[in-house]
Amino acid sequence: MQNYFEKLFKTSYLLFVLISFNVFFARHWYIPHLSYVIVALGVVVGIMRLLHVRDYLNVGVFLLLSFVCSYALGAVNSFDYGYIDNVKAVVWMLIQYFLIFAFDKNADYSKERDIIFAVILVYTCVSAIISITMMLMRWQYYSLVDGMYWVLGGFVDNRLWGVYTDPNYGAILSIVSIVISLFYLTGDGSKDKRIKAVLVINIVLEYLYLCYADSRTGLLAVVAAVVIACVLWVSKSKGFARSIALAIVLSTILVVGSYGIRNLTSAARVEIAKISATRAGMSQEEIAMEMDLARVGRVDEQIGGGTDVTNNRIAIWGNAIEIFKQHPIVGISYRNIREYAYDKIPDTYAEFESMHNFFFDILVSQGIIGVAILFMLMGWVIWTLIKKYKDLTDYREFAFMMAIIAAIFASMLTYSETFYMNTGGAFIFWYVLGYLVNYKEKDQEKVEIVEV
Repeated sequence: MQNYFEKLFKTSYLLFVLISFNVFFARHWYIPHLSYVIVALGVVVGIMRLLHVRDYLNVGVFLLLSFVCSYALGAVNSFDYGYIDNVKAVVWMLIQYFLIFAFDKNADYSKERDIIFAVILVYTCVSAIISITMMLMRWQYYSLVDGMYWVLGGFVDNRLWGVYTDPNYGAILSIVSIVISLFYLTGDGSKDKRIKAVLVINIVLEYLYLCYADSRTGLLAVVAAVVIACVLWVSKSKGFARSIALAIVLSTILVVGSYGIRNLTSAARVEIAKISATRAGMSQEEIAMEMDLARVGRVDEQIGGGTDVTNNRIAIWGNAIEIFKQHPIVGISYRNIREYAYDKIPDTYAEFESMHNFFFDILVSQGIIGVAILFMLMGWVIWTLIKKYKDLTDYREFAFMMAIIAAIFASMLTYSETFYMNTGGAFIFWYVLGYLVNYKEKDQEKVEIVEV
């Protein structure tokens, strides 16, 4: 019974966070109601887990629960700026840490992992198809919600957002989808040629989305995933030096290839737009406008007058330091950043709700206490994963799972993700990380059963 509810909850929660950042569903009236259903399912699963809670506990879980307590201190410290959103934040953090990250140490989750990965593959593949179609049709979507939040989609500002409300999130999910596809393609389990063909097609579609999304964060994540996969898997058979060389070659091909595909596509679209507009008898100004709308790829001049390659991140991180200095011990909580900044640093505030970097997010939200817990958690995770890796005989699965973590972690350096965000990327990060810290090879599991 618990196994059934676990799978139902996790797949439902995953679908919920995916559609919450989908242009067709984001911020619609029913999303909050769906969240209540997810929380209710989570409560049921949580109660079931409490009946044998020791099976789920480890140092990481204790540190994450301490992290939630630290967040509560920041929320109390900024209580005057609001508390409802912080209550919701604590609930979602508890769900991610205790119900997604925490695994039963005695159970085999390979079948559940396949279900989760299948949902991701289907969703991202369909999303890529729809998104690329939007670009071909030059479809755009703009919607102002609550007079404050813009929901954008389609082909906007010469970048492919597609069905995702942010091209950076879309790019990271595309990379994760590519890694999962490669994981199954390189394994022995999928011998069906039709399945392999679909996986190959998905890889192509996801890479095209990555190219047209023009996400610098996505390209950073690509490099991180390739390097980790090569070092952890290829180095065991080809040697460390060769694995690094392969990582450099593959990363270069993928990054340079993304620019090449985008620029070639852009040139073709611009030429087609010019010919069509000319035949339609448009003026020179109208022709130029049509050509500009058809172009693919961001314009650097749109960012800080062409001088800020960080896309305002230096200013955002400067705000983080300002706020941290005012509340260095416990912080002010993530959900009250905007209200606090408007009140306390109105002259320098860059008007972003987050600090676009996981470290600065935690520094502002939870102060020194939160950062200290973060470093302890990272130290424990690294130590645990090194021990797991040393005992392996087959490195393939471990390497691909680590590539997923590397891609999402890279996105955390330039974008708010994972710790306070209820996104598909956050779900995947905590699920895969929990899977890894409890990872056991099949042969190792059989040996332990025999010993028992």
